[in-house]
Amino acid sequence: MKGHRYLTAVFTSSTVMLVLILSSVLLPIVSLGAPTLQGTLTPTAFAYLPYVARQYSTPTNTPTPTNTPVASCSTVPTLIAPSNGSVLNTLIPDFQGDSGNDPNATELQAEVYLDPGFTQFVTGWRSEMEEDIRGQWDFPALVNPSPATTHYWRAYLMCGSTKGPYSSAWSFTTGSGGTILPGPDLLSPANGSTLAGTTVTVQWSSVSGAAGYQAHYMGGGRHYIALTSARQTMLRSVSPNTTYEWWVRARNDYAWGDESVHWSFTTGASRSLTLHAPLSTTVIANDGTTTVFFDEQDIR
Repeated sequence: MKGHRYLTAVFTSSTVMLVLILSSVLLPIVSLGAPTLQGTLTPTAFAYLPYVARQYSTPTNTPTPTNTPVASCSTVPTLIAPSNGSVLNTLIPDFQGDSGNDPNATELQAEVYLDPGFTQFVTGWRSEMEEDIRGQWDFPALVNPSPATTHYWRAYLMCGSTKGPYSSAWSFTTGSGGTILPGPDLLSPANGSTLAGTTVTVQWSSVSGAAGYQAHYMGGGRHYIALTSARQTMLRSVSPNTTYEWWVRARNDYAWGDESVHWSFTTGASRSLTLHAPLSTTVIANDGTTTVFFDEQDIR
């Protein structure tokens, strides 16, 4: 089973910049035109929602194709987990499947809905990394859906601008009655502090029973999440002379917990190169909101 390794698409108001994390360096791959999100929910609609409360709103837009058509896109992805008809004891399963080895595949997309007719959108994601488009893949859930609720999900491949056939539609029912962890106490940098440069490590207290944490930070019009098992993380893509708001959520086997309080810091004028040990990265976006997700090793 492959780990979480995805291409990053950073959505801004005027451009889409695709970057790949390799050896902890952001390497620009291609810049695209302004993302025109148009139309109603169709097989090409996508959004992977990390935190926003609007997770049950139906997307009104679809991405403009960015590749030329390919004659054939016939491979049908196979769903693996959560298994069809399963009743879970968690709100946050890992979505797993296998895309086979279609040489024409350029993108994998998946969707989760509240109804078998696939009209009540919940969440979704896409990946353009070759190792996720072909072979087995694993996408973690980053939001808590409604408990004790049946959800329906499916996946498909894109070959350029040609959409392949859907996988089978599977269902699962989320758990209920588990413990929602409290938010941790934030430790540093101190609330309202001004830092010397752009090397920023945020720290927080441990939460009893936590198996991992989401560290959120927002600034410069973008929203980032660092996913880690540590009680600290060094922030990526931090700009100079920018004020960031940040907060943390803990996770147990049942769900993502409550948010901590929100603190802020302001970076200094100097830009420094920071080194990390990321396992993967992906983009998470909703209604034009920019969110970049980093899945990293515990490097304490």
